[in-house]
Amino acid sequence: MTGAASRYVRWWFPVLLLTSLTAAAVAWVDGWIITASEPLNDAANASRSGGTTDAPHSSFLAPRHFLQAFGGELEGSDGGEFGGHLTFLHPDGSTDLLLDRDVRAIVQFPSGVAVLTGLDHLGMSSGAIYKIDQKSNGSLHASLLHPLRGAPDNFRWTTRGDLLFDVMVRPRLRHTFIERSSSQCFVLTKEIRLRRQWCALVFNNQP
Repeated sequence: MTGAASRYVRWWFPVLLLTSLTAAAVAWVDGWIITASEPLNDAANASRSGGTTDAPHSSFLAPRHFLQAFGGELEGSDGGEFGGHLTFLHPDGSTDLLLDRDVRAIVQFPSGVAVLTGLDHLGMSSGAIYKIDQKSNGSLHASLLHPLRGAPDNFRWTTRGDLLFDVMVRPRLRHTFIERSSSQCFVLTKEIRLRRQWCALVFNNQP
């Protein structure tokens, strides 16, 4: 290799390396910056449930979340400290109890149905994400996918079609009653995979 060619290689190699690293950094940042497009709209569900409050009028909690799926309807109730349920309503009017949990949201993704549950009460917060599957005999089953350290809330769709939500974590200092609350952000992707998201990298494009 001549001296000129050697100098050419030495000069272009750092440029190519810097370009590659920059492209990788841009791709990484683009994958982690989230733009929220609109809230998860439960207005129709709320009106359909008859304006149910968190306090039960009887032993039955009227559902607040509905989703047509599996040839019937998934119905979820959230009674706070009084409890909640996820049931499946068959076309003949019969029902199956799938979860004995407070239901925060029922979401249809391209890869399946996810149910987000949680309770935030008296300084304690917990939650979980379940996936609803149909067995070969036609019955439905709720399987735990992701436990959460707090109850999910503030649901928003992202511009990519993923679900963004917040979790309020309320751990207490050991041997004390001092609470150290902190908010965490998560993204539930279209593939129903959970990813922790830096809240500082979440942007809302709604006016």
